[in-house]
Amino acid sequence: EDKNIDVSLSFIVRPNYINVFAKFFGSRAKTIICERSMFSLQFGYKNIQSFVNRLLVKLYNFSDLIITNSKGNKEDLKKNFNIKTEIKTIYNVLDIEQIRRKKEEDVDIEKKDFTFVTIGRIDEGKNHKLIINAIKNIDAKLWIIGDGHLKKELEGMIKNLKLQNKVKLLGKQSNPYKFLSKADAFVFSSNHEGFPNVLLEALACELPIISTDCRSGPREILAPNSDFTKQATDIEIAEFGVLVPVGDVKKMADAMKMIIEDENLRNRLRKKALNRAKDFEVDKIIKEWEEIIEEVYKETKCK
Repeated sequence: EDKNIDVSLSFIVRPNYINVFAKFFGSRAKTIICERSMFSLQFGYKNIQSFVNRLLVKLYNFSDLIITNSKGNKEDLKKNFNIKTEIKTIYNVLDIEQIRRKKEEDVDIEKKDFTFVTIGRIDEGKNHKLIINAIKNIDAKLWIIGDGHLKKELEGMIKNLKLQNKVKLLGKQSNPYKFLSKADAFVFSSNHEGFPNVLLEALACELPIISTDCRSGPREILAPNSDFTKQATDIEIAEFGVLVPVGDVKKMADAMKMIIEDENLRNRLRKKALNRAKDFEVDKIIKEWEEIIEEVYKETKCK
């Protein structure tokens, strides 16, 4: 109270809990908490940490407003955790101008063949094994950008499948956009997401995209006019990309072959990509944040 705080805004799970707890210790600030993941999948009864978080999420009901970065995450909190506090959705922000500058840099890797690229932490959730298995019998290359605890395991898998000349682990890159702009298509294999910014970045680099239709985010980005609760059971050519079922190696491989062979589809998706990316541009998303914070701030002054 002595800090004269009117609105307290927090992101990510633990800061969200602290933000709500502050109300119990005398804070009179309006609390806005922001959930960036599909909570039920992020904390799916896999260990004691998940169990504790599924109990503590009930604290969200004591906040004044919740912001999620996808409609899927919003639905998850309401349906699976019975969160009654008002929830609004504001999508993640994208700095297209910064990407435009950075993507022009040269890459120090030879590119001759059709090349897919993916970006993501190398862990179970991102499921890079799906793409590696899918590309085994496809005449194309794959660049994997990212690092994580499964890196050694992926290296062993690539070696055992004799794909060293086809699949390249590029590690974490300070400028992934220069690789995106040199590739022919983006491929994404996650089992679950909150709202994958890498799909926005691929759109900004004008890449055709193949993505698993995981919860949540890919459908809202690539098929915004469809029912966001739907999940693909077959290859789905959406307005801004191609969606495939989660964990389906054959459907992923078929979609990758389709993108290679169908030049008209690739060109159509490329032409639409940048315009879709602009829906997440900095100025537009910041304006949405300003309007919501201003609305909550006015509520504090009316009391």
